[in-house]
Amino acid sequence: MTSTTVADATTDDEGNGPEPGPRHRVLASERRLTLLALACVVGVVALTMGSSLIGLRTLTVPDLLSVQEPWRSQQPQDWTFAGTWFGDQVNVMLPDTAEFVDRLWDGDFPSWSPYNNGGTPFGAIDDVAVFSPTTWPYMILPLWLAPAWSQLVVTLVTIAGMALFLRRLGVSRLAGIVAGLAFATSGFMYVWTNWPQTRTAAFLPWMFWAVERAVQRRRASSVVPIAVITALVYVGYFPAVAAYIFGSGVLYGGYRLVALRRDGVDGRELRRIGGLGLAAIALGLGLVAWLILPFTDYLGGLDLGYREQTTQCHAPARSLGSLVFPRYGSATDFDFACPTGEHETEAFAGAMVVGLAVVGLFAPGRGRRGLRTFFLALAAVTGMLAYLGGPGLWLVQQFPVFDENRIMRIRVLMSFALAVLAAFGVERLRAEVDTPERRRLLAGVAGLMAVGALLTWRIHDWPDIPSPPLHGWIPVAACVAAAAVFLAARAPHTALRVGAVALVPLLVGAEAVGAIRPYWPTGDPDDLYAESSTTDFLSEHLGHERFVSTDYTLQPSANRVYGLRALTGRTFYEDTWGDLLEAINGGRAGLRSLSLVPYLPVERVQSPVLDRLAVRYYVTDAANPIYGEARDLRQPGGGRTELRPDEPVTIPLEGPVRAVGLDLPVPPNTGGERPRVEVELLDADGHVLATGSQRLFRWLQSGPWHVPVPGDGAPTTVAARLTLVDADRPLVVREYGGSPAAYLVLPEADGLRLVHAEGTAIYERTTALPRIRWASEAIVEPDARRRLELLADPEVPASTVVLSGPGPRPSGRSADVEVVEDSGDAIRARVDADGDGYLVVADAIQRGWRAEVDGEAAELRAADHGVVAVAVPAGTHEVRLAYVPPGQRTGIWIAVLSALVLVGLALTAVR
Repeated sequence: MTSTTVADATTDDEGNGPEPGPRHRVLASERRLTLLALACVVGVVALTMGSSLIGLRTLTVPDLLSVQEPWRSQQPQDWTFAGTWFGDQVNVMLPDTAEFVDRLWDGDFPSWSPYNNGGTPFGAIDDVAVFSPTTWPYMILPLWLAPAWSQLVVTLVTIAGMALFLRRLGVSRLAGIVAGLAFATSGFMYVWTNWPQTRTAAFLPWMFWAVERAVQRRRASSVVPIAVITALVYVGYFPAVAAYIFGSGVLYGGYRLVALRRDGVDGRELRRIGGLGLAAIALGLGLVAWLILPFTDYLGGLDLGYREQTTQCHAPARSLGSLVFPRYGSATDFDFACPTGEHETEAFAGAMVVGLAVVGLFAPGRGRRGLRTFFLALAAVTGMLAYLGGPGLWLVQQFPVFDENRIMRIRVLMSFALAVLAAFGVERLRAEVDTPERRRLLAGVAGLMAVGALLTWRIHDWPDIPSPPLHGWIPVAACVAAAAVFLAARAPHTALRVGAVALVPLLVGAEAVGAIRPYWPTGDPDDLYAESSTTDFLSEHLGHERFVSTDYTLQPSANRVYGLRALTGRTFYEDTWGDLLEAINGGRAGLRSLSLVPYLPVERVQSPVLDRLAVRYYVTDAANPIYGEARDLRQPGGGRTELRPDEPVTIPLEGPVRAVGLDLPVPPNTGGERPRVEVELLDADGHVLATGSQRLFRWLQSGPWHVPVPGDGAPTTVAARLTLVDADRPLVVREYGGSPAAYLVLPEADGLRLVHAEGTAIYERTTALPRIRWASEAIVEPDARRRLELLADPEVPASTVVLSGPGPRPSGRSADVEVVEDSGDAIRARVDADGDGYLVVADAIQRGWRAEVDGEAAELRAADHGVVAVAVPAGTHEVRLAYVPPGQRTGIWIAVLSALVLVGLALTAVR
C-alpha cells in the first residue's frame, strides 16, 4: 500500500491538502523568515519568563502567601499586594508537587498523601501530573525555579506539535511556528499557566498530528502515535480538557475519512483505519489504566453534586472582546451565573491572529477548503457553547464531563482552531509575495482591523483593563498595525510585501508579550513558603497529630511543604469526612475543601469531634480575639502615654495571662520596617517566662488592640515588660492608673493552652486524642445522623469508639500503643493489650486500605463515622495498615497488554 500525504497530487477538493500541481516557488527569504519566527518565540519566552528561568524571580505568586499569617508579619511595612486569582498554585499544585518530589527522592513512591482531609489518593491517581513530561522539571529543580521551566516545556511542546501538524497539512514552517506561538500564548494557555489544564492542552496539536498522520499513511502501525499521545494527554491530569481533546480528535479523524471516501478511496480501507484509530485511543487509555481505575474508584467516594452545571453557567458574550483586548470583560462584575473570572473568560488571540484567521478562512485554494470548514465549525461551535450557552449547552450538559465541568474551558478548542486558520492566513500572505491576486480580500481584512481599532478604542474604559492604563492602548495599536500589514501585503513592490510577511511573527509575539507580561505572577523566590516561627513550632511539636487553621491562616495545603498534617486543605475529601467537618463547622463546609470559617467560637474549638480527629493544635491569626477571661483595667479619665522605641515599660501582673491589651487613642504611626510590640512575662527574679509579639500594621485604626503572649504555663508571673521594636517614632496609648495596659486576657478552664504568639496564635487542645489510639469500649450505631450526634456528645467517653456496624465486643481493658511506622502509604503499630479492643486510626482511609494483624488479613471497620478501627485481641500484636490502590493491579495488566498490542502494531511497519 502506497502512503499519501496532504501535499500529494491525489488530494481532493474537500480539505485533503494543497492544490494539485507544482508547488509555489520557494521564497528566497524563506529560511530567514523561519529563523525570524523562531527568534520571536525566543523573544516572547525571554520577555515573559526570562527572569524566572534564571532564578531572579519565581513564576508563581508567593505574595499570595504573604497576605495571610504567618508570612504577613514578616513583610516590610510598605508591602502591598494588588491581588490575584492564582491561589490554586500555592495552595494546590506547588504543595502537592513538593510533597511528591520530596518523598520520591527519599525513596518512597507516594501513592497516598496523609497530610490533608484525613488523607487522599495521590500518586496512585497522578494527582499532580507527575507522569507528564511537562512536569518533569519539578523532579530536578528547586520548587521556586521549576514553574518557569515547566512552563517553558509546555510552550515548546505546544509550538512543536502545532508546527508538525501543520506541516502534515502542507503548511510552511513559518506558518506553523507562527500558529504554534499564537496557540501557546492564547488566552486559555496563558491564564491557566502552572495548572494541569495547560499541561494537558499542550498535547492537543499532537493529537491532531497523530490523527492526520494515520489518515495519510493508512497503515496499522500509523495509529500507534495516537495511543501514545492519548496516554500523554491523560497524564496531564485534567479530565475535562482531555475529553475535549479526545472528542475533537475523533471528530477530525472522522471528517478526514469521510472526505477521502468522497474522493473514491476504498471504504473498507477507511473503515479499517477508522476502527484502528478508535482502538488506538482505547489502547492509549489502557496504557494508563493503572491510574484510571484507582481514580474512578476515588470518584465513587466523593459527592460532586455541587459541581453540577446549568445552561446559565457560561462566560458572558461581552468577554469575547478579549479576543483582541486582553482580559476585557473579566475584571468587572457581569452578574455571572456561576463563579468565574478571567481564567474562565479569557479568549485572547490577538488582532494579528484574528486578522490572519479571517484571511485564511476566505483565501482561495480548493485544497484546504474542507479543512477551513472543519476548523471554522470547531471555533464557532465551541465559542457558542463557552460564551452564548443556549439549547446547545443544555444538550451537551446531559453527557458526562460536560455535566460537572464549566463549559468555558472548551474554549481551548476555539483557540486552537483560530491558530490553525491563522496559519492558512500566513500561507496566503506568503503566496501574495510572489503572485499578488487577493488584494480585495486583504483590503477588506485591513478595513476589518481598522474597525477593530475603533471598537477597542471605544471600549477601553480604565476599570476594565489591567494596570497601568497604558495597556488599554495596546489592542488599539495592535489592530492598527495588523491593518498596516495587510495593506502592505497588497503593495506593488515585492520588498514591501516581504516586509509585511516578516512583520507577522513580530506582531504576534509583541501582542503576546503585551497580554502576558503584566498578568503572569512573579515574586521573590525567598518568599515562597518561607520558614516562620509558626511552621517551626508545628514541625517541632505536632508529630503524628493534626492542626486546624481558620480564615486562610497558614494557606490551605501549604502544610504539605512542611510535612504537617492538617484537618482540612485544598483537596477533595470523602463524604464521611465532609460530614465531620460540617459537624465541627456548624453545618457549613465551605467549598468542599479549603479551611474552616474564620475564627471559630470557642465552643467549636472545644468540639469532641476535633478530639477524635486528633486535632492537637488550633492555629489562627494573632489579631483575632484571644480566648479567655477578659479583665478590663480601664478607669475613667485615662490620660495618654507613649511607648518609645526600644525603651521597655514594665507593668505589674499576677499569675498567668494570654494577652495584654492596649488602648490606642489615635491610629499608630510608628514608622520602621516591621514595627511591633513585644511582651515578656517576668517572674520575681526577672526571668523571662514567656514572650509574644504583635505587628503594628499601617492600616490599624484607633481603639482596643492586644498583644498575645503564651503565658498559660507561667503562674509565677509578677510583671509584663512591653517593648516597642523596629519603630522610628513612639506609639501613643492611653494610660490607666499609671499603666499603659487597658485590659488583660486570662486563661480559663476551656481545654486550651496558648503556646505560641507571633503572627499567629497557636492553641494546644489539651483534650485531643492521639491519631493512632486504643479504644477499650465500643458503641455500634448504624444511623449516620445519630452517629454524628454521639461523636459531638462530650458525655461519650474518649475511650469509646463509635462503630458503623457490628464487631467483636471489647473487654474494657487498656493497652499500650507504640507507633512503629507512619509513612504516607503504610501505618504500623505495636499493641500490648490487657484485653480485647480496637486500634483506631483517625484517618479517612475507609476506601483502598487493607489491614493485617500479625501478618493475617483483618477487617478494616468504619469507625467514628469517617475513620477506621481494627479489632485486636488481648496480648502483644503488630497491626499494619497499607494503601493498595483499588484496581491498580488490574490496571497494570491492562497496561502491559495494551503495550504489547501497540508493539505488535509498530512491528507491522518493519514487516
